[in-house]
Amino acid sequence: MRYTLAFLTLLYSLVGFGQANRWIDYTKGHLEISITQDGVYELNKDQLIKYGVLTEEINSKKPHLFHHGIEIPVSWNGNTLQFFAKNNKGQLDSLLYRPYTARPTRTHPLFQDAAIYYLSWNDEPIKAWTPKVNSAATVQGEASIINKKIVEYNDQYSFNNSIGLLPVLQQSYFEEGEGWTGKFWSLDTTATFSIELENFDKSAKEDIQIAFQLNGRSNRNHHVMYEINGVSQSDTLFFGPFSHFEKKVTLSPSSFTDNKLVVKFFALKVFELDWVSLSRIEIQYPGLDKDKDYEFFVLSNRSVVKTCESCILIEDVNSENAVEVGSQNGSYNLEKGKFYKYFKNVLAPESIKLMKFKELDRTANYFIVTHSSLLKSANEYAAYRSSESGGGYSVSVVTSEDLYKQFCYGERNPVAIKNYIQWACNGDFKGKQLLLLGRGVSFPDVLKQWRDRDLVPTVGYPGSDVLLSAGLDFDYDSDVQAISTGRLNVTKDIEVLNYLAKVKEIESAPIAADWKKNFAHLSGGKTVSEISVLSQTLKNISPYAIEGLLGADIETFVKKSTTEVEDIDIASQVNEGLGMIAFAGHGSANVIDLNIGYCSPLENGFNNKGQYPVMYFNGCGVGNVFYRYDPLTTDWLLTPEKGAIAVFSNSFWSYQFSTQLFLDAFYQRLFSDSTTANLSLGELHKEVNQSLKNIKFNPYVLSNIHQLVLQGDPAIKFFPVEKPDYQVEESSIFISSSNLSQPIAQNDQLNIGVVIKNTGRFDKSRVSKANITITSNNQTNNFEQVFNGFARRDTLSLTIPNTPIEKIAVAIIGGDEYSVDNNFAELVISNWEEVGSRTSFPANVVPDNIGPVVYFKVDNKLIENETYINPNGSQEITLVDENPISAKIDKIKVELIQPGMTSFEEISLKSVVSKTPYELSFTPDINLVKGTYTVRVTGFDENGNSSKQFVRTFLVNDRRMDSQLNIFPNPGSIVSVASLETIAPERPQNSSVSLYDLRGQVIQEFIWNIGVGKNEKEIKLSSIPPGIYYLKVILDWSDGTEELVKKLIVN
Repeated sequence: MRYTLAFLTLLYSLVGFGQANRWIDYTKGHLEISITQDGVYELNKDQLIKYGVLTEEINSKKPHLFHHGIEIPVSWNGNTLQFFAKNNKGQLDSLLYRPYTARPTRTHPLFQDAAIYYLSWNDEPIKAWTPKVNSAATVQGEASIINKKIVEYNDQYSFNNSIGLLPVLQQSYFEEGEGWTGKFWSLDTTATFSIELENFDKSAKEDIQIAFQLNGRSNRNHHVMYEINGVSQSDTLFFGPFSHFEKKVTLSPSSFTDNKLVVKFFALKVFELDWVSLSRIEIQYPGLDKDKDYEFFVLSNRSVVKTCESCILIEDVNSENAVEVGSQNGSYNLEKGKFYKYFKNVLAPESIKLMKFKELDRTANYFIVTHSSLLKSANEYAAYRSSESGGGYSVSVVTSEDLYKQFCYGERNPVAIKNYIQWACNGDFKGKQLLLLGRGVSFPDVLKQWRDRDLVPTVGYPGSDVLLSAGLDFDYDSDVQAISTGRLNVTKDIEVLNYLAKVKEIESAPIAADWKKNFAHLSGGKTVSEISVLSQTLKNISPYAIEGLLGADIETFVKKSTTEVEDIDIASQVNEGLGMIAFAGHGSANVIDLNIGYCSPLENGFNNKGQYPVMYFNGCGVGNVFYRYDPLTTDWLLTPEKGAIAVFSNSFWSYQFSTQLFLDAFYQRLFSDSTTANLSLGELHKEVNQSLKNIKFNPYVLSNIHQLVLQGDPAIKFFPVEKPDYQVEESSIFISSSNLSQPIAQNDQLNIGVVIKNTGRFDKSRVSKANITITSNNQTNNFEQVFNGFARRDTLSLTIPNTPIEKIAVAIIGGDEYSVDNNFAELVISNWEEVGSRTSFPANVVPDNIGPVVYFKVDNKLIENETYINPNGSQEITLVDENPISAKIDKIKVELIQPGMTSFEEISLKSVVSKTPYELSFTPDINLVKGTYTVRVTGFDENGNSSKQFVRTFLVNDRRMDSQLNIFPNPGSIVSVASLETIAPERPQNSSVSLYDLRGQVIQEFIWNIGVGKNEKEIKLSSIPPGIYYLKVILDWSDGTEELVKKLIVN
C-alpha cells in the first residue's frame, strides 16, 4: 500500500506536464548519473573532479541530487558523497496508459532500463541524508522478519500478433492487459513455475503470503484452475479478455516440504482460445538471505545484529522517504510494519557524464523536434521556415535527446515531447506548427534495442503522433492534438533536404494552379460487395470537391476483380498533375490492393516534378512508419522531384465506417467550409478530429482520430480555396464562322470567343466582368460581358457583323483574386484574308492532347464488370470530347469476345447520331445469346487522340433466376446502399420498393429504376430513428411476381 501511495504521489506530480523542467539550473553544469539497480551509491571527491566538477565548487558549494524532478537526500562529508537510488521501474510509462492505473504492478520499463539522477552544486542548503537511529527494541533476534522475493516474467509483449492474439481493436494508448508478461499457455497446457526460497525458515510461525498476477492473452473470458505445491486450490480464477488478474494466497509453513514454491496453472476447456500468461509472483516468507542484498518486512519491533561493517540498511525502501538506519552497539533496531532493504556493499553508478542543459526558446510558433544526427538538415529546414518565402515563422529546433533530459528527467519516453510542447506553447496553440523530423519506433519488442533508430518518438503501439499533444489545448477535445503536427519519416539529412526542395518548389509557385483541381479516387476491396461499398465511400465525398470551393474534376479507379492485389497504372494522370489522390481499400505498409506502386522506381513511370499531390490512404497499416518497413507512403513523400507533398494514412488497422466519417469531415472542411478551407494541412487535421469528438465514444472512431498520421510539413497550405484566379491568354481568344459549314469570309456574322480559366476558388454566386475590345478599320468597339463564377473553364462569346478585325483585346475585371497579372490578353491579326479562308482562327485554339471518353450503356445504364445485362435492352455507346467532333462511324471501334471464343472480333455499328457538337451516340450491331462476353470500346477524336479503353465482362441469361437483395453497411447510421442483382432475359415490367418498421407501417417508399443486372439505391438514414426495419422489393415479371425482403438495422 505504501508503495502504491508513493507511486501515485509521484505520478500526479508528473501529470503537470509543463512543470517537468522547473528543477533545472541552466547556469550550472550537471552530472548525469545512470544506475540500473537499487542500492546505496558512493562517489568520492577525486571521482567528482574526474567527471568534471570544479574543485572550487566541491570546496565551497553544496551538492543537490534530483530524480524525476524531486530532490533526493545525500550524505556529504566534504570528501565522499553517498545516496540511495532506485532503478527505473517504469513509473513514467503509466502516463501513456488509460487510465494511468491500468499499468500493472511491474518493475519492467518500456523504453529504457536505466534510472537517471542529476547532481549539481550551489549555495542552497543541502538536503541531508542523515542515518536514522530507532529507539531500542524490546526483543532481540531475527524471528518475525519476512523476506520478500519478486519474480517477473518478461518473455513476451502481450499485444503482439506475431506470437499471439490481439484485441479486436487496438488503441494507441496503452490499455489494460497490455505490457510485458510471460509466455502464454493454452487449453491443453499445464504451466509450471518453480521458485527457490532462499534461507526459508520453515520452523517459523508466520504464514507465507503469495501474490501472483495473470495476464489474459485472448479475446475470451478466462477460466483458470491452479495448484500450489501439489495441492489443487478450490477457487477458479475468472477474469475478462485481455485483462490483468491479481490473486493473493496465504499458506502455512506446513504447506512446504522443501524450500521451493511450485505453482501450476491450467485453463478449463470452456473456450478454444483461452490463452493466459503469468506476469509476476511475489512471495513473502520468514527468513533472510544474508549472502546478498535482500528486502524484508518486520512484523514486530525487533533488534537484529549487524552482519558486516560495510552493510547498509534502508528503511521504507519503497517510499520516497527511504532513509538509512544507523546501528546501535552493533545492531539495528527495526520498527513493526516497515519494509527494509539490506545492502552488503555500496555501488558505483553505471555511467556518469558532465552536461549542461540548453535553455530553450519559448517564443517560437514553429517547432522542429529532431535527432542530433539530423541537426544539419533540421537547421536548414528552420532557416527556410523562418525566411519570408517560408512563412516568416519563429522557429525552434530541439533534439529528442535534449527533451528527454529536460522534460522527462533524463528518461527516454515520448512524454518528453508532450511536456515540452505544453511548456513552450504556454497555453497558446493557435497557428503553431510541430514538425517531427525523424523516424519513430513503436513496436514494443524493439523499443529498448532500437534507441538508435527511434530518432523522434511517437506514442503507443500502434503509433500515434496525435497523442504527443492531445489534451493540452483546453479549447479542444482531450483526444485531439493541441498543435498542428506532421512527421518526416527520415533517417538521413539528404532525405530531409530532398523533401525541403519539394516544399520550396510548391510554395514558390502560385498557389492557384489548374492541375490541383484534378483528383484521382481509387478504391479496392476483397469481395464484390466490399468493392461496391468502398467505391461508394469515395463517391459520397466527391460532391464536396466538385461542387464546393475548389470545383475539382475527379477520375475514379475501382478494383475490377476480387484478387488480393490488382495493379493499376496511374502514371499518366500523376504526371499530368493531380491535386489529390484518395484511396479506400485494403493494404499494408508496402502495398495497397488497388496497387499504384512505389514512386521511386524508374520503371513505374512517375515524373511529376513541381506537381506534387496530397495523398490520403485508408488501408490497414499503410501509414505504419514506426517499424522496420520501407513504407509506400514514405517513398511517395521523400522521393526527390516527384511523388507527393503530404500523405495522410493510418498507422494500424482502419475501418470503412470511421474512414467514411473522417473523409466526409475532411473533404467538407477543406472544400466546402470557407471558415476552415484556408487552414494548413496540419490545422485542418486538428479541426477534422475536433469535429468527431461527439462520436469518439465509438472506439473505432477514437482509434482513427489517434492513428491517422500526417506525413509532411503541417504548415503547408496547398489548395487555392481562398479566392478565385481568372486567367486569359492570347491562345484562348478565337474567331469562328456563325455557319461552320462555310469559311469566315462567306459569313455575314462572326462569333468571337474567349476561353477563361479559373485556377482558384469556385464561387458560383460571384459576378465578374470582361471587357472585350475589337479593333476594326482603325476603330474600336467595346463589349462588356458579365459572367458568373465557374469551376475551371468558361467561354465568353458574342456575335458581331463580319468585318476585317485587326485586334481583339480582353481584360477581366474580377475583383479580389490571387493574381491580376494574368487578366489581360490580346490577339493581333496581321492577315485577314488568311483568317477569312478558315472556319475558325487560330487553329487549335486549345491544344488537344486529351482523348475522348467512351461509355457503353444497356437500358441507359452503364455496363458494370462481371454483371448480367438485358440481352433485349437498348444498346448505346457514347463518345464525349472537349472539342467539336464529326459524326462518323470510324470514331468508335467495338471489339467483342463472344461465348466460346478466346479472342476479340470487331463488331459493326448500325448508326451514329450527333447529340451535341461534343457528343456522339452509336448503336452497335450485337446479337446477344446466353453466355459470357467481354467488350472493348475505343474512341477517337478529330486529332486522333484515343480514349482510355472501356473494357467490361458481362453475362447474359436466357431465363429468369432468383434475384439477390443486400444492404451495406448494415447496421448503418448515415447512409446505406441497397444492392439488387437481377438475372433475366428482360427487365421487370413494374417494381415497388418500400421500407417498413416492425409494426408493418411504411416508413419510406422509393422510386427505383430497376433493370437487369446490378442495381443500387442509396438509403439516407439520418432522418430515420434507430431501430430495426425491413426493405421490401416487389418485382413484376412477365412470368410472375417476385418479392424480396431484407432486414436493415439503423444505429
